[in-house]
Amino acid sequence: ISDQQFYPCKCGYQICMWCWHKIKETENGKCPACRTDYGDNPHEFSEVDLGDVVKAQKEKKAQDKLTRQSQSRPTSDSAAPKPLDRASLANMRVIRRNLVYCVGLPPSMSSSETLKSASHFGQYGRITKVVLNRTPQINAGPRGAPPPTTSAYVTFHHPLDALCCILSLDGFYLDNRNVRCSYGTSKYCSAFIKNVRCNNPDCTYLHYLGSEEDTFTKQEIQAGYVTSGRDQAQKIITGKNRVRVGGGGVSGTGKSPPPGTAVLPPPKYDETLRPTSGGGSSTAAAADAKNMSPSPQAGPMRA
Repeated sequence: ISDQQFYPCKCGYQICMWCWHKIKETENGKCPACRTDYGDNPHEFSEVDLGDVVKAQKEKKAQDKLTRQSQSRPTSDSAAPKPLDRASLANMRVIRRNLVYCVGLPPSMSSSETLKSASHFGQYGRITKVVLNRTPQINAGPRGAPPPTTSAYVTFHHPLDALCCILSLDGFYLDNRNVRCSYGTSKYCSAFIKNVRCNNPDCTYLHYLGSEEDTFTKQEIQAGYVTSGRDQAQKIITGKNRVRVGGGGVSGTGKSPPPGTAVLPPPKYDETLRPTSGGGSSTAAAADAKNMSPSPQAGPMRA
């Protein structure tokens, strides 16, 4: 949904944010249609209205439910389910609900310990892993080379803290750079695909089947249709608009930065996502309690 309002060139040629960032940072930096150099900021980008996103996600959820119900109806001539074709998993990518992919960070954020600190990503919740990718300096052309940037994969202990990070940081401007955040993706471990034991204790790939709604082909992921912006993140927002700021994020495990030291914006989330203390809990918090449990660790997609 966020890509529908994204036009990085004055000629009106539309591509997704992921492709725009890749062309600008690692390729020739020109519009594929008119060959004009891309600037640091998109020509036209309108922030997505959260109400429209929530409405669209509710409609999609209702349609998915009808589809599942129609597929699950028993028939007299229904055959037994087909065995899993593990070979097809090699081309699949799974959205990780506890993994945040962030692009457009300044080169000064070149340390995983810096990103884990309270003034950076640590304020959104407990972090289990940070992987950094630095864009190399490109030789300057006639109009100058784009400034180097840093991208990061940040794995949170709680999935809702990752959601909070995306909603708080996506679209934030830092050092004249537009920071973009989305859910990260993982591919399946080759050992899991072969149905054998993985002997790498540090393996960052998936060793279990991801949910159907979070699984896409590699081509769909690379096209930027499913993880860019807030489209996937909005699926579990309650829409009650009771916004809370700070407080260690949704899980309460985030660090509070000392006054005046915060580099990134504070966590913002619907307070109904956080379970209440004591015996009772709000309806939304109870409904989302299962999302508060830690997700199995998985690393970023490595093509």
